[in-house]
Amino acid sequence: MVVGAALHREHAIEPCGLARGAHRGAHGKVAQNVRIIEPAHEEGKIATLGWTQEDLVAPDDRRAVEYAAHLRPSLASQGEPIAMAATRTATVTWNGNLASGSGTVTAGSSELFTDLPVSWASRTESPAGQTSPEELLAAAHASCFSMQLSGGLDRAGTPPDHLHVSATVTFDKVGDAWSVTTSQIDVIGVVPGLDDAAFDAAAHAAKEDCPISRALAGNVELSVSATLEDEHE
Repeated sequence: MVVGAALHREHAIEPCGLARGAHRGAHGKVAQNVRIIEPAHEEGKIATLGWTQEDLVAPDDRRAVEYAAHLRPSLASQGEPIAMAATRTATVTWNGNLASGSGTVTAGSSELFTDLPVSWASRTESPAGQTSPEELLAAAHASCFSMQLSGGLDRAGTPPDHLHVSATVTFDKVGDAWSVTTSQIDVIGVVPGLDDAAFDAAAHAAKEDCPISRALAGNVELSVSATLEDEHE
């Protein structure tokens, strides 16, 4: 989060990437390309938030996130996430041809898994202890949906006690081309104060609105089945 605005009095500036930014914090002057600028609370002035090239220096700086919550305490108090662009990476190493070759998949950002085996056979035949792009897509869709549904229920005043979500992604040959054709979401939830109809409506809304669903929409058939339980076993 970057403040790139003219403020109306002297401000304290957090030293984050200042070597590349302009540090002009005197009265009535502009401070640009710096990460964090303390607003003039005495005068009720709040800086305008925007992005500059300095963001690229350390986009995961936690101080920026904390400061954003400082500027907008209403969001922090409501548990709303601070909007920041994020990128995630994964790498694959492949050896050999498609039919008999194989590869490994590694999480680049989190480093939570390394060298997961992957092959063409694991996509079209038995997994045999190997993963596939479709299995990873199912994991992405299920986790994204669960967050979207949890957030929607919370905003409606009925936060969930428990959600169990699974995604089933189908990889099939359509004409002459192999394609991801469907992603079916199944969710079981424990949500105090909610009836079956309301839970079903919330699940369908989450299916439409979650970012992974929106990335797939128009290319992959999406569906959801929702079951409400009284308690988590």
